[in-house]
Amino acid sequence: MDFMSARSFFQFKYDSLEDVTSPLLSGKQFHLFSPNIYEHDAVSRHLLETAAFLERSGANVTLYCDGCIDDDRNWIQSTQKLIERQYTKNDALLYFFSIGHAIFDSVKQLDCKKILYFHGVTPPELIEKDFPLAAQYCQLGYQQLEDIYHFDAFAANSLYTKNSIVNKSKDRPVSYLPPFIDMEWWNDLVECKPKTANALESSNIKLLYVGRIFPHKNIIEMLTVVNSLKELEPSVCLFIVGFGHSEDYLNKVKTFIDDQELNSNVIFFEDVSDAELKWFYANSNALINFSAHEGFGVPFVEAMKFKLPIDTYEVAAIPFTVVSYGAICGSKEPR
Repeated sequence: MDFMSARSFFQFKYDSLEDVTSPLLSGKQFHLFSPNIYEHDAVSRHLLETAAFLERSGANVTLYCDGCIDDDRNWIQSTQKLIERQYTKNDALLYFFSIGHAIFDSVKQLDCKKILYFHGVTPPELIEKDFPLAAQYCQLGYQQLEDIYHFDAFAANSLYTKNSIVNKSKDRPVSYLPPFIDMEWWNDLVECKPKTANALESSNIKLLYVGRIFPHKNIIEMLTVVNSLKELEPSVCLFIVGFGHSEDYLNKVKTFIDDQELNSNVIFFEDVSDAELKWFYANSNALINFSAHEGFGVPFVEAMKFKLPIDTYEVAAIPFTVVSYGAICGSKEPR
């Protein structure tokens, strides 16, 4: 989804809020940066939704990143242009921080209003064995967090992430500002069943996982649950709807499936459409997520929209996101 599509796609229900913000934001120039802007990525989605909201409030918006969902990149600027441009008193930079980046040291010196929005950084020790390159960027992120005091204002996507940077902002407040997540658009979206879902559709127990296939997501831990449930219900199935993966860890997951003879109980889906994702939420019996770290957890919110039971761990930001919903949050630390 590109920026132009996002402006019409995300139909916000914040009319009263826009009545307040429009006089404050009209004519302002916002520069939004994230290392990457990819489809089905939580940070990218929040950036696009924030950009759409700012435009609806009368502001001018420019987006910057390295990796982009559009090959032609004609709707987005390079990170180098973010550094080279001339700024005025009407300019503000909104930096979406979720990983370390080489541009950070240059950004912190820019002569403009700088706002840091913190999504949380995955602890590198959770992924370094199976995904060493990503672990290096996470480690860089933790190093750069020590210098965020160069920014002028701070916000975080959960109380958990807020608390993790409060002592790094030089006694300046960190605002708790959950992501813009418009759930109403799901209502008008017509669900579409993936063709390969037919084989498991008749199962009496259909579990759903939505997210990346990375080591800290503890996919194998979920498979042990499936293996136990198989003794009670042989047709139990797990839909793994994964957007992006660590090749080494994915191979470990598939080896575990082979060893435990779970091939008929687990099916992988990648690059599903929003209509297909709606089918998974509407036709599963529960969302299962044993992640060892979440800065917010958009799939939890989506599952709540579809009134799915949630089985998860009480770690990182997860209890803040699912609070009062009645999810099953085990205190056991993931292996």
